[in-house]
Amino acid sequence: MWPVEKTFLLGIDAGTSVIKSVIFDLEGNERWIASARTEVLSPVVGWAEQDMLAVWQAVEQVVARVMAESQLPPHQIAAVGITGQGDGTWLIGRDGEPAYHAIIWLDGRGGELAERWLSEGLSQRLFALTGTLPNTSNQSVQLCWLAQHRPDILDRSQVAVHAKDWVFYKMTGQLCSDESDVSFTFFDVRRRAYSDEVFELLGLQAWRHLMPIVRPCHQNLAPIRREVAERMGLAPDTPVASGPLDVTATALGVGALDAGDTVSILGTAGIHEMVLDRPDTDPPNVGYTMCYPLTDRWLRMVPTMTGTVSLDWFIQQFCQEDANLARQRGVDLYHVLEEAMSQIPPGSGGIIYHPYICPGGERGPFMKPSARAQFFGLSNAHTRHHLLRAVYEGVALSVRDCYLHMPANPTAVRLAGGGARSPFWVQMLADVTGTPMQLFAGSEFGARGAAINAAVAVGLFADYREAVRRMVCPASEFHPHPQRAAYYADIHRLFQQVYRAVWDAWDELARLQRTAEQSGRCD
Repeated sequence: MWPVEKTFLLGIDAGTSVIKSVIFDLEGNERWIASARTEVLSPVVGWAEQDMLAVWQAVEQVVARVMAESQLPPHQIAAVGITGQGDGTWLIGRDGEPAYHAIIWLDGRGGELAERWLSEGLSQRLFALTGTLPNTSNQSVQLCWLAQHRPDILDRSQVAVHAKDWVFYKMTGQLCSDESDVSFTFFDVRRRAYSDEVFELLGLQAWRHLMPIVRPCHQNLAPIRREVAERMGLAPDTPVASGPLDVTATALGVGALDAGDTVSILGTAGIHEMVLDRPDTDPPNVGYTMCYPLTDRWLRMVPTMTGTVSLDWFIQQFCQEDANLARQRGVDLYHVLEEAMSQIPPGSGGIIYHPYICPGGERGPFMKPSARAQFFGLSNAHTRHHLLRAVYEGVALSVRDCYLHMPANPTAVRLAGGGARSPFWVQMLADVTGTPMQLFAGSEFGARGAAINAAVAVGLFADYREAVRRMVCPASEFHPHPQRAAYYADIHRLFQQVYRAVWDAWDELARLQRTAEQSGRCD
């Protein structure tokens, strides 16, 4: 038996913009946290890449820092769990070094390819096999783009993995992945195994050898390399478990185990997922179907491309005056902003915002690479605070849009991500969706899910259910206000009506933009 009173777990979350390292005790308390920002590169408009070595260096730094801050003897870390951003293509060369920058989930270079697959019916055939409708985030689209435009990169690669797999490889020397990260790209999710038919449909048979070995999350375990352990301040025999990917780890980190349990993550992306006891792919041609760490569970996920990004963009561009006021008052900027927005009634004075601000368009509940953000209903009576409230509401309306495409109506939603830290926004989400929002103790639920998986992998807990009972604690619940919920239901119908009305106009705008760029008229 492990000496429980002296045992801790370390969770690593290799996110898109921030790498976090969190030490938990066995009651799930976040005892020490360290983080470091990472850079998203855009060498071409619409592309999104990351330097794989820079990501690894950030992981080493945050683990070393959290261990130094904790002052724990290294042997008191019972296990390390790794999670990270999903989707994307992280290519490792034959020399064990990066073969190219990581192409991440925000990348939009495969937009025309994804649109063609959809119009030709290929996407629907792939959905029937994998339970996932291809979009620009997926490794399948990105590998096809590389095969067409940069086959030399694939020629010098030995394996195509994901973010957490890269970190696991650098920590342990193991080249592999887990079921959660691979399941929605090339898997037959019913058999929880690669599908040869998928590779044939995509014309990727020549690159089939790039696929890594895949294991269930709790079996994806290896000891840390001695030289890495020394740099990180860990014991040389520390076991490391890889998986699940961040959205799945977060669902585990807020205790979602049973069919119907629903989770929303309001982070860089908006992730909305429901636990299933069978791989249910209704409604068809929407979202992702993914393997869950419990081998008799799956996740149905309807993800948006962006969550808090719209807020970040608007605040950075238009709220400098509010930032100055917050500094003068010595309070948090969001306190000032939400104080102002609370004076504006629901509906933002007649403004509707569609939050499709990512260069890759939208992927849930519809796949539309040309989709773009827009304000509808502006007049000169509106202030920036009306617009900002519309942004908050627009993201919330897109959440409701995603719930309507779930296999069942959620009875409550377990909330995580940066957006969950705002009581103002959480209440708005409850009102807009008409669904109770549940919060849990802590904030680093992806790292917590990775730590839970590591604890099960090394036998600290008998199974995931026992681990969740010990490490996940409910905190509070927000209930919808009936009148506001009824009003937002009407607003949501208009929200849908407007984006359907400009559906073809988005395509025309994208065509005009491409023409202008090719002719040099944008210089």
